[in-house]
Amino acid sequence: MFGWGRLKLMGQAHARLLFVDDEEGLRMVIKAEAEDSGLDVLVGSNGREALQLAVDERPDIIVLDLRMPPPDGYNVLAHLKDDERTKKIPVIILAAIDSYEDRMRAIRLGAHDVLEKPFTTTMLLRRVRDALEKSARGEI
Repeated sequence: MFGWGRLKLMGQAHARLLFVDDEEGLRMVIKAEAEDSGLDVLVGSNGREALQLAVDERPDIIVLDLRMPPPDGYNVLAHLKDDERTKKIPVIILAAIDSYEDRMRAIRLGAHDVLEKPFTTTMLLRRVRDALEKSARGEI
């Protein structure tokens, strides 16, 4: 459990995370840990679900795997940042990025942060918390 308790944003009971990854086991672990940390969690397994959930549910933050069945994370990120309804939602990219160019491409497309796989749940949730706090202060 993280020390920030239940992070409240914009009148909601607590912040809402959309976690999108094609690995079911990882989705379930992150969902359980994030919920234990006080977040509401939505999960998606592919790019189409990510886009639909982002528009329909308006999460406070999105954590998005880069390598998924089409559309991949780059395309999803580009769509999210081009859509007026979702462009201000901070996005953290998860990827086994092995090059500076891949990392910079994600940042140029509008990612708030890039977290390389493998990662710890603690590391991910700290980055989520930091991004949510910056977003709440209007810094993102």
